[in-house]
Amino acid sequence: MAGVRSASYEPRIVCEQKPISLRRSRCDRPETAFGNSVVDDLNDGGCDQDRPYLKKGAWCDVNGRQNTSLSDRRSQCKEVHIERGVRTFFVKVARDARNDKQKENTMRRFLARVFRGKLLVLLALVFYSSSALATTAVIAGGGGSSWTIRDDFATTNGLPTGSCQFGGTQASILDAEISGQLDAFDFAATVWVNSTPVGGSLSVSGQTVTFAPVAVAGLTVQVQYEVLTTSATLRNVVTFTNPTASDITVSVNYANNFGSDPDTTVQATSNGDMVFTLADRWIVTDDIHPVISDPANTTVLYGPGAPAVTTSSVSLTVFACAGPQGVLANYSITVPAGQTRALMFFHQINDTAANAVMAVTVFDTTPGLGSSPLVVGLTQTQLDQVLNWDFVPPDTDGDGDGVLDYDDVCPATVIPEYVPTVELKPNHWALVDDDFDFDTVSKGKGKGKGGSAGRSYTIEDTAGCSCEQIIDKLALGKGHEKFGCNISAMYEWVGLVNDQ
Repeated sequence: MAGVRSASYEPRIVCEQKPISLRRSRCDRPETAFGNSVVDDLNDGGCDQDRPYLKKGAWCDVNGRQNTSLSDRRSQCKEVHIERGVRTFFVKVARDARNDKQKENTMRRFLARVFRGKLLVLLALVFYSSSALATTAVIAGGGGSSWTIRDDFATTNGLPTGSCQFGGTQASILDAEISGQLDAFDFAATVWVNSTPVGGSLSVSGQTVTFAPVAVAGLTVQVQYEVLTTSATLRNVVTFTNPTASDITVSVNYANNFGSDPDTTVQATSNGDMVFTLADRWIVTDDIHPVISDPANTTVLYGPGAPAVTTSSVSLTVFACAGPQGVLANYSITVPAGQTRALMFFHQINDTAANAVMAVTVFDTTPGLGSSPLVVGLTQTQLDQVLNWDFVPPDTDGDGDGVLDYDDVCPATVIPEYVPTVELKPNHWALVDDDFDFDTVSKGKGKGKGGSAGRSYTIEDTAGCSCEQIIDKLALGKGHEKFGCNISAMYEWVGLVNDQ
């Protein structure tokens, strides 16, 4: 059509059959058109074919003339018609006012991809046509980040080497953004077990996105994402439960496609040589496109120390979207009979590669339970199940009470303790001498280690807690300090710490 440049690498968008040349703008928001250059070189009010830019807010009408009357097009734009070479696709845009924000964010990502020359128009079509069947979660994270998560990813061949598409049941991060930079991913945090894609219907609780468990290779496999509020970071924990009576060994593939596509460059690796190999626990990549800069990506595949499992193969080629650039890692894991094991991954986005390289050092230390936001919401039992991080605590006893720190509910225990403040009564217990056995007295028999009905307790029974600490944790009050912990207090506390 006259006046509209339509080279194969440049899309044309038509609203109600009115063509416009567009760069990074929206059909229903033409005033945001990219650039403000005057394209009317001939001073005839036309849209010259040799230049793609329009006056700010202008569009080309059917006669190839620039037009700045936007009200009709804004109010009537119900269909976006994308022409790309010989391919034509249609995207129906919902007009429900409640979905305006979601529509705006989706179209911004969509058109940003079109501008980069991406072949993702079909994905936009499927996004809207499948929205009634799939579930999307948009979670706000730290650093002003936003994470879009879906449960309908698939590849054309069902493997991490195919081409991306919607219409499946696989868990994925569709995209993430920070500081106005979009397109961090073209699907990430995707999992295959023995070449079978893993996912299920998602549910959201606060910052946590949990996918329904699926049965694969005799295991029950479940994916759970946690979007952190302290940084632009997403944690992915994949659990593998073996309900059988025999050990099960499986191959696990973890794949991430980056939105930076052919402009993806390696900015840093954990071993410092800028070459991604099995020796690298993490990798930082960024977009070097001269116009559009996607967020810098940090992908963490395993932790420092001596984890039981590390990568068995890695690659910078994954399933193809606009390109196959990304991170693919393979693991071989064994899940003992009747037990659960897990793999833990982290994704972090930053506005610049320099900031990403500075921030990545947090992953050079194994995060501590209760002290690091990286493991917020997890228990020590869950951390102990993780194979690709060395969460097994050292065999230390910081307070010297005979209970190792990772089993010690009460740090800084002092033996002997100051309880009882008056006297130790029958059927009351306290650590009154320098051993690890609780002392008591029996009627008419004086102090001893036993009690009524043969009851006796050790510091191990109380998970490293003295009587004074038990009184404090159960909020029993100072009155209980006079004579030691009575039978009901000891019974309640021992049952509590031993899950009885």
